[in-house]
Amino acid sequence: MNAPLLISLPHGLNASGVTSWAVRLANAVARFSEPCASDTTDSQHTARPVALILHAEPPGQQPIDFAIDPRVEIFDARDLPPLDTCNGDLSPYLPVYRLAIGVLAARAPGSPVVCSPNLLGDSYGILAELSRQMPDLVRTIAVHHSDIRYNDLVCAHYAHAISTFVGVSERITHRLGQMFPTRGPSVFSIPYGVEVPAQVQTRKPLAGRPIRLLYTGRMDHEQKRVRALPVMSDELNRLGLHHETVLLGDGPAATELDALCSQRQSIRRFSATNPAGVASALKTADCFVLPSRYEGLSVALLEALAHGCIPVLTPSQSGTAQLARDGKTGFLADAGPDADDQQAGLAMARAVERVVRCSDSQLHAIRERGRALVQGLYSIDLCARRYGSVIDRVAQMPPRPWPAHTPAAFTGSGSGGSGTVPPNAAARLGAVLESLAGRSVAIFGTGRHTLELQNIIMRAPVRIVAFLDDDAGRQGEHLWGVPIVAPEQASACGASDIVISSWLHHDAMLARCAGLEAAGVRVHRVYASAPVLAAAATPG
Repeated sequence: MNAPLLISLPHGLNASGVTSWAVRLANAVARFSEPCASDTTDSQHTARPVALILHAEPPGQQPIDFAIDPRVEIFDARDLPPLDTCNGDLSPYLPVYRLAIGVLAARAPGSPVVCSPNLLGDSYGILAELSRQMPDLVRTIAVHHSDIRYNDLVCAHYAHAISTFVGVSERITHRLGQMFPTRGPSVFSIPYGVEVPAQVQTRKPLAGRPIRLLYTGRMDHEQKRVRALPVMSDELNRLGLHHETVLLGDGPAATELDALCSQRQSIRRFSATNPAGVASALKTADCFVLPSRYEGLSVALLEALAHGCIPVLTPSQSGTAQLARDGKTGFLADAGPDADDQQAGLAMARAVERVVRCSDSQLHAIRERGRALVQGLYSIDLCARRYGSVIDRVAQMPPRPWPAHTPAAFTGSGSGGSGTVPPNAAARLGAVLESLAGRSVAIFGTGRHTLELQNIIMRAPVRIVAFLDDDAGRQGEHLWGVPIVAPEQASACGASDIVISSWLHHDAMLARCAGLEAAGVRVHRVYASAPVLAAAATPG
């Protein structure tokens, strides 16, 4: 049986590794069907129905012109509000998901539809709601894409409705096994897959020409740490290493990167392009530079290795360690996840300097090892076969309907208890703000925790003078008429106290405030620490 596959893309066809993975997988699964046990000839194979549900792209990001196989059906939800703004109301999205499931089920009578929600908790929430409305037709696969706590929380929150968990890296798969020790047979490791060229394109010797450096991906500070790249370029210039650095992609930090690039001749940014454009850029670049704080299993890194573009990157605990062996398949910069932009940029420059010192034969050997690694373990055809086997296995599993009296949404409308806002959030934050009555307060955090607790914040007996956010793309904006500024500007805004408004990122934000406390601003925590997951969380 070739059970149908439905993949949800909450950020549409934006430039991201998850989007590339989803489109590649849909295309490959649509053209490849594992024969059923009863099949005796190729003519008996039936195509696997595959569909994508596309939501609106994030603000400031344009859809990428992906080549989607005509056998992959598209269900368009881009005229609906962005899913990450739904605030607990899933009702506008349910009809298009019901339609997609119904169409796919009709193409494979007798089989449920295996669904892959992605990225957002509410993407899972939609399918949790439909699992109790149409339990015979819905099965859910949780693909854990990145080495961050948010994804752990989503998997734990919806474990009751999830048939199978898939980790994209060895580390993530191991952690899923620890989180759900009783679900071991339902935890699989399926790394991403990419197209692999027949051979690596030869580069000209580095002697007498600039080294060509390429970054492809989302322009983002929190994960990708892209501000380190202009620092890297400056340091390479100081070292006298002639280079050309191209940044290829869009994202929240794009405008800031453009301003930084305009002040430098050796680094430029271009808007995101389709996979063919990325492949063309990788074929001519010498090195792929990636200063990320964390990754899952980077699709961009796999693409670079496949095309013989030597990775220069900061180490992370998950996919980077799985793919890049220092001096063997890439070069690791000496900068951990906690390094700031300056430290990471300097370390990246030193790693590029190591590349330049290698002989052409050494660089050729590194390129060949990288391509062979991807060919052997991370090809898209191998990825599709692995998913095909898991999809058909999941289709044979019994239904896992979401409990009848439990809200399906991951976010909420100020009530807490869903996803990243714990049930006692309002009481905790309210108590902290009450204790600061009459004082001038800056709220550190502009995300879901703050948005859901707006009433608590704005009715508190304090003067809210600023919201703090590390994302330079948000600084200068306003939230409820109050300016959003960098944490370092809290004192300049008149704040005597800072209150951390986050559960998920609580510990990291507290550490970020260490220097501010030394300057005389008092910092107040709402929680004792960041969330600790139960081994086998189920909805209450």
